[in-house]
Amino acid sequence: MSRKPEDLIIYQEAYKLSLDIYKIKLPQQEQYELGKQLRRASTSVVLNISEGSARRTNKEFLQFLNQANGSAQECKTIVSLLKDLNYLDLTTFNNLSNRFDKLGRQITLFSKSVRGPNVE
Repeated sequence: MSRKPEDLIIYQEAYKLSLDIYKIKLPQQEQYELGKQLRRASTSVVLNISEGSARRTNKEFLQFLNQANGSAQECKTIVSLLKDLNYLDLTTFNNLSNRFDKLGRQITLFSKSVRGPNVE
């Protein structure tokens, strides 16, 4: 059941988002707190998609997709905190928040296609 992760749109989007997260400049005190958590969570999204794609069964893959979706939501929450702490401007916040929302929807839809029509 192995899939090539680079061929998956959700992987490609998660990878780009993770790269963009690493480019965010935060104040020194947040580089090692919320900044580190955001980098780890964004990396977790793409890594879970990658690892899950190599699993033998769809059931295993779905577990990793669920983890990836949870990490995407975690990223969105951290981005909101950074905005409310005035570490991100509104444009950057809106861009990242919208992209994490879209990625979450894409992962959910992809999960449904992996799950198949008769599984809840």
